[in-house]
Parts: sequence; C-alpha cells; structure tokens
Amino acid sequence: MKNDNDVSGGVSDALVVARLGTQEEQTPAVNNDSHPTWSNDNRFRFRVGPARAAALELEVFDHTALRKLSLGSLSVPVNALLPSEWQRLRYPLKDGAGGELELDVRWEPEALRH
Repeated sequence: MKNDNDVSGGVSDALVVARLGTQEEQTPAVNNDSHPTWSNDNRFRFRVGPARAAALELEVFDHTALRKLSLGSLSVPVNALLPSEWQRLRYPLKDGAGGELELDVRWEPEALRH
C-alpha cells in the first residue's frame, strides 16, 4: 500500500517534469510502480540559446490527486553534452533517497540543422 508521507519505500505515481529556462514539459504519470519507465509521450524538444549556458532540469514527482510530492531532481548542463550525438545518461536524484534517473538526450546545434 502506498503511504503518501513516505513514498521512498513503496510505489508511487511518478512523473517527470523537464525544464530548460522558461520552457517546461511533463511526462504522463506511471501509476503504482516503484521502478517506473516512461515509454510514451516522453520525447521533448527545447530551444537552447547561443550561449549554451543553460541546464536541463529534471524533477521526479509522486503525483496524487491532491498534490505533487518531489521524489528528487537533477541538472544536466547543456554545455556538457556532445553535439549531434544521442547520449544515455544515468544520474542519482538529489534528495532522492537513492533513486536515479536514466535518460537519452541529444543536443542539436542550430547551425548543423540547416
């Protein structure tokens, strides 16, 4: 049974919010799962400015009907990504009680897209 006051030891209704600057996207919730995998509606496109000083911020939430409870977050600096290559990254979640997030990410420079 899920305990909303202590989701670290049980299952959650997890979703991920992805932010880059003022842009924000969100996955659907994966219900009642202690190791969720997002396989649908999980591909997002963000416009990165020329400075590449931004970071992709990801936060995992336990989404209930009443509120969102953070399960942890991480930050991926855009300038650490290799241009025009898919990369599979796995990071521990900050304040995530041992949880981690694995993602595939690609940075496509504007100049190379033309």
